[in-house]
Amino acid sequence: MNYVDPDESDLNDAFNDAIDKATDVDKIIDKEYFKGFGIVDNKSTWKPNGLIRVIAGNKAKKYDTTILFDYDGRLHSDWGMPKDSYTVVIVDKNRVCRYIYSGKIPESENEKIIRMIIEMTKE
Repeated sequence: MNYVDPDESDLNDAFNDAIDKATDVDKIIDKEYFKGFGIVDNKSTWKPNGLIRVIAGNKAKKYDTTILFDYDGRLHSDWGMPKDSYTVVIVDKNRVCRYIYSGKIPESENEKIIRMIIEMTKE
């Protein structure tokens, strides 16, 4: 799950592209057991909701995913998600959080995260 401030929407494109390649091109992540989605943090931006929906729609098409909207910033208080950031959360099939990263994920971490996801899909 990506929790994204719209002002930071491109921050982790390299990570998302690596995941997309692993699922769609290399097919090393089984899409039957892995699903990514986004949640837009509408509260952390000045951008109007209509523009945010257009940007999110483009991302949804690019990554063939679902994008939800947190208009009131509830995940800041309910889950402790940081404001004005880009947070990636990976949860296993038992809903146990296995990975949280706020900010830009270094490209050197992509392979490690992909290996972790592959292992999780085999559990």
